[in-house]
Amino acid sequence: MAYGLLAGLPPVYGLYVSLFPVVVYSFLASSKHVSVGTFAVMSIVVNIPITRLVSNPPDFVTEVFAPVSDASNSSLASNDSTTQSGGSSGRVFAIDGVTWTEEEYRVAIATALTLLAGVFQCAGSLMRLGFLTSYLSEPMVTGFTTGASMYVCVSQIAHVVGYKVPTQIGTFKLLKVIPTFFRSLLIWIIILIKNNY
Repeated sequence: MAYGLLAGLPPVYGLYVSLFPVVVYSFLASSKHVSVGTFAVMSIVVNIPITRLVSNPPDFVTEVFAPVSDASNSSLASNDSTTQSGGSSGRVFAIDGVTWTEEEYRVAIATALTLLAGVFQCAGSLMRLGFLTSYLSEPMVTGFTTGASMYVCVSQIAHVVGYKVPTQIGTFKLLKVIPTFFRSLLIWIIILIKNNY
């Protein structure tokens, strides 16, 4: 379920991406030794365009600030739209006259991104570009893995302690979150100490 949260979608989508690729691969597999499934780095990479397109919609998407009246989305309406949980804030987006809730818009972006990545993978397979991976050095892969693990850990600090930190957007957003989190935590500790004495 954490994969859905990391991708900026509701948690149930984390279950979907963990289950269905493995089931499909079991029928279409060419190797029983390959591990198939999602991982945290891919979820974070998917979250980048979702966050960008929800916070700053393109010109062909109009944003309507009407509250969602659908009863099925009422439980999601309490979440902030800028959280990574993918919850709906009552924001509605319209594309060519069709209205989508924020959750539907997030899922549509993730679906389009996934299909586009699949097209690129098929094109790369047809052009036999797999040999390019032999040029990726071991230190580069190790550095990427270490950086990705640090990113996942730091990006989940707020969720672990249950404290809401405003989402940052743009370059070095992770480095902007750390001081904001510790500043908020320090204020929270001062308030607790003040109330106890």
